[in-house]
Amino acid sequence: MYDTTDDRPYVISVTRNEALFLDDSVTLMVETSPETHNIRPLRPISPITNGGVPAPMELIQKLGKAVLYTADLENRNKEYKCGHNT
Repeated sequence: MYDTTDDRPYVISVTRNEALFLDDSVTLMVETSPETHNIRPLRPISPITNGGVPAPMELIQKLGKAVLYTADLENRNKEYKCGHNT
């Protein structure tokens, strides 16, 4: 099945359009009470309103870096490589 002992990071390359789409498609997960570990999205999620997929702050920060990198004129037509450890 899946090898969970592999510590190598996953590297994902995203274009400017992919970074912008992903950035628009996520919303921050917020912990409402630390005692119960109750986590909810920052904005309501509904298929009708396209509220986005709940994501942790680390992923949103990586997406923000991807948007900034790919939107820079010096990096035109370049992909941003984003590493993620499992």
